[in-house]
Amino acid sequence: MNGKAKYHHLIPRTYLQSWCFSNDSLHAYSKSDLTKKKQLNINNHFGIQNYHTIKVGMPICTDEDLKKIFQSLNGYKVEYEGKLLQSLKEYNQYFYDFDEWKIYYAKTESIVPKKKKNTIKSEINQCRIVDIEEAWSRQYENGWNSLKQIIEQKLLTTNALEIDAFNKEELMKFIVSLDWRSEKGNEELEKILEFINKLLPLKEIDLSKDDRSIAFETNAYEWSKRNYLLKEFNEFLQGKGIINDQVNSYIRDCTLEFFIANGNVGFLTSDNPSFIYHFNDGLSHVMPLTPKILVRVLKGSTDKYFIKLLNDELVQWFNGIIIENSNELALSNKPSIQYGVEVLQKSK
Repeated sequence: MNGKAKYHHLIPRTYLQSWCFSNDSLHAYSKSDLTKKKQLNINNHFGIQNYHTIKVGMPICTDEDLKKIFQSLNGYKVEYEGKLLQSLKEYNQYFYDFDEWKIYYAKTESIVPKKKKNTIKSEINQCRIVDIEEAWSRQYENGWNSLKQIIEQKLLTTNALEIDAFNKEELMKFIVSLDWRSEKGNEELEKILEFINKLLPLKEIDLSKDDRSIAFETNAYEWSKRNYLLKEFNEFLQGKGIINDQVNSYIRDCTLEFFIANGNVGFLTSDNPSFIYHFNDGLSHVMPLTPKILVRVLKGSTDKYFIKLLNDELVQWFNGIIIENSNELALSNKPSIQYGVEVLQKSK
């Protein structure tokens, strides 16, 4: 994995750049106490080390993953508990007990010496599959700046209150994917996982350091959640799975409403920038796109997008919603923030 990024951003840096006040730094305000502020560099925050990485022993390994992981065993036979393992899936299933394997050269059927066996084990353990991280960058992050320029050109150079829909698939994919990717995660999935945890208290099952794929997986709940998410991410990036189904339903049944900050106050973002909010007219998916533009997914199949200009008071109201739905941090390019206090009080 030499030369490949190990720190995986859950929120793309290209997205966060719009809120940077200097190079790659922005102001981060604590959700629990908005008087507490710190400056964070987006290059080394809002991600988790090796989060999207797949390695040996993980149940979500695809056939292609296993070919890469176990390529060191090409030309060998493996015996475990008195029988030959017949597939790469079996290699993956029993790798936890690798020290009990007997490895033979396939041609001579002579047993592999311990030193060579240790080398093979080390090579397998060092193999890291980062296809998900690379696909995020290729399919979404690398194109965000161009898409943002199109959005700004369409919205900020017109006086119309509705315009023809543009780049709908790209926008819906970006909005939905960030909802699933953030550390807080998709609201409906979180509800399901918490319900399962009540029936089977996975959070009470601690994982030893040897059983963890990454450092923060301290219990079976976090392990299960990450493995499930990586499976869904992999399918989404191939145009399949439930995340892709959500995108398709948005494209088919919804449109977009853009809110433009038309005063001195700009929109915040957060460490959970894409989320579902309960408006008076029903549930809506909300996401700030820049300090000037916020979008919500609106029910209704139409080939038009809608535009609303907001005064400072309404922008502050939306900022309260953004803070309320953050995980831990509200983010801004300003050294002080303005937000609707009544929204936060209502949520407590």
